[in-house]
Amino acid sequence: MDDFRSRMKASGKYDVFICMGDLFDKWAVPYSVVFQASWTFFKAARDNPKTRYFILGGNHDISKDLEKKGALDLFELVVGNLPNVTIIRHAGHFTDIGGDRVGLFPYHPTKPAGELVTEKIDIAFGHWDTMFGEGNLVPTKELAAAGCEVAYTGHVHLPDEFTRDGVKVVQVGSMQ
Repeated sequence: MDDFRSRMKASGKYDVFICMGDLFDKWAVPYSVVFQASWTFFKAARDNPKTRYFILGGNHDISKDLEKKGALDLFELVVGNLPNVTIIRHAGHFTDIGGDRVGLFPYHPTKPAGELVTEKIDIAFGHWDTMFGEGNLVPTKELAAAGCEVAYTGHVHLPDEFTRDGVKVVQVGSMQ
């Protein structure tokens, strides 16, 4: 939590801050954990209104049973109404950042990752597997067809880079 607070405090140095998924380590965590994370994030976003914050739902944030509500849902109730915060679950989100068309892709428990790529984009941020992962493998063919040259994934814990189908894939590694 100390590391998280430190990173959130520093987030105002950036125009855009993207949480690449797995904000929580399970979809159901103690309320105290949700409260601490929500309050820390809320303060950072409130204190840095010019920074745009995006939070991707990760495989640990979202239950495979889409009817169940969990930590990310409670988190969204606290921070989701801030004008500079966007929480992304269940569908791709498309926006312009620094002159680039950007796609932001959460983990989806029932749809293949490639189905979420529905627009032309320059850069992609997602919560994808890179080696295996039925349905959640980084959709390089679909990204290449959408014009994307670089894709960042937050799912894989160790940093790495490789190119597949003409798309450079960057594993940013997990915060911990």
